[in-house]
Amino acid sequence: MKTTLTTVEIMKSQPSAAAGRRDPILVADNRKTILRLTALAVLTAGLFPPWLYTTFRGGTDGFNSAQSAGYHFILTPPPPQHDNPVFGVKLDSARLLIECGCIMAISGAAWGVAKLNIKEEQGKKLA
Repeated sequence: MKTTLTTVEIMKSQPSAAAGRRDPILVADNRKTILRLTALAVLTAGLFPPWLYTTFRGGTDGFNSAQSAGYHFILTPPPPQHDNPVFGVKLDSARLLIECGCIMAISGAAWGVAKLNIKEEQGKKLA
């Protein structure tokens, strides 16, 4: 007869789980999860970037302005505010770069925490 163990029974049978320590394999899986979530976040930010409504009126008394148009799919930018050639829409590349930088910073911090947990577990095994 074949017996199957549940996850709880396996965790109870492992000495590291009983001592309250995390399994290094699970921490390595956390790092893979961090990479997947980072890739998903950067992909989403790239597919739905921020847009700007622009207005350009040249000449000596002209002015330029830019106003947020929100987030829209990359292939379907928002329509201009008016059907006049002075009004337009453009990608807000500065805000998109800031978003990607924040995603990378948060992911790097999470990666570092996961790496420290692995080193801590390895140190406990050697001691």
